[in-house]
Amino acid sequence: MPLLFMLCGSLFAKPESPAAPGGYEDQVRPILQAKCFGCHGEQKQKGKIRLDTLSSDLIKDVRSAETWHDVRGVINLGEMPPDDEEDLTAEERKIVLDWLNATIEHAHKVHQSKGGQVVLRRLTRDQYQNTMRDLLGLDINHIQDIPRDPMSPDGLRNNGSSLQMTGEQMEHYIKAARDALDKAIVTGPQPKMFHHTFKESSKVRMESGEIAGNRLGPKVRFIGRIKDDYPDEGPFE
Repeated sequence: MPLLFMLCGSLFAKPESPAAPGGYEDQVRPILQAKCFGCHGEQKQKGKIRLDTLSSDLIKDVRSAETWHDVRGVINLGEMPPDDEEDLTAEERKIVLDWLNATIEHAHKVHQSKGGQVVLRRLTRDQYQNTMRDLLGLDINHIQDIPRDPMSPDGLRNNGSSLQMTGEQMEHYIKAARDALDKAIVTGPQPKMFHHTFKESSKVRMESGEIAGNRLGPKVRFIGRIKDDYPDEGPFE
């Protein structure tokens, strides 16, 4: 049965990305150097946070974005600088927070849209397995021949940036779908039904090399033999 996969992507022109906020080097960094680098610089890193080498590019450096987010939180709460250090003036606090708010918001929007470019993301192996099982009602291994998902730089296998579809992966996904449909859609005569019932016997031991019963112990029991041929896969009750 032919299988049609339709991949829908955006055909619209790529919109311009919003301009990144500026002002870090000439406005924000001098304030941090005067009020913050003493505790979070080359000589000392309170809370294991170092600001003098922290990247101001929150789009390329995701870890720095997390640190800047925490910095914004402690400044908003008035916990940075601490009470025993010179505090930020109202104007300095506004300059730093305005830059942090604008930069974090900008990075968030860019990461959401990937710079305005629509990204076609494939299902992970687990998502594909669950989708095929729910669609076809077959609780079998649909992904045994699909390569493992690559690990993203942040150690995740479900990061959208690492879930792009290559031609080889498409072939694996289509083959898995065809194999599943071959099992789900049956044409021709109705398959033969096989019935066999196992009953627990009272005997536990073996006699003269022959199995006298199917109750061989606490962990080994219900032994039997099916004489007719039966399929390797399918529901068994």
